[in-house]
Amino acid sequence: MPWACDTATSMEQVAAEPVAGCNYDINATDHRGNTPLALAARHGNLPLAKQILGYHGLEVDLKNIHGRTPLARAAAWGHAAIQGGCEFQDHYGNTPLALAAEEGYEPVVNALLKREEVQADSRNAFNATPLALAAERGHQRVVVCLLQRHDVEADSIDKEGCTPLSRAAAMGFENIVRILLGQSGVEINSKDKDGYTPPAWAARRGQSAVVQVLVE
Repeated sequence: MPWACDTATSMEQVAAEPVAGCNYDINATDHRGNTPLALAARHGNLPLAKQILGYHGLEVDLKNIHGRTPLARAAAWGHAAIQGGCEFQDHYGNTPLALAAEEGYEPVVNALLKREEVQADSRNAFNATPLALAAERGHQRVVVCLLQRHDVEADSIDKEGCTPLSRAAAMGFENIVRILLGQSGVEINSKDKDGYTPPAWAARRGQSAVVQVLVE
């Protein structure tokens, strides 16, 4: 059973079964649609994941009931070594890069950005980019990492009309606000659909230090 991968001993047994000639479907799923590879990725068992990747007939891009592939699971849990399906999206349109950026997993972000097929400025269902997700969650190192890519738009606009600067300002992340203000094309007075600018968001949320930075 693939959900046996939730324990170290069972994971070893699952991995050994195909080698021993057992009639086992390596793409079998549990009630949530997770394969043995997805569960190994979730638990950060990279040796097992690499072993499973070597099995004949393995389908690396199978999605679970939430629309996530094994790589997306690995990104969400902070493990960078699982291969396959970089641009698959979950039900909210998030790619593995977006999930890793939102959770602040810098090593995963760096690993994914080294792959040519990864779109660093992908949009989810809310038109938010990995940069916007990282900025809103306060992940400064991830923000810096993403901004090093020439194809990342520093002033992207989501469905609500908010920019990464708006999100960071509203949450009070002063250092990220300073970083974004240093990027070409970032508009300090851009308005969202409700008419709020980054300074207005900061003031509304009581982020006095950020307000000071924005009005300097």
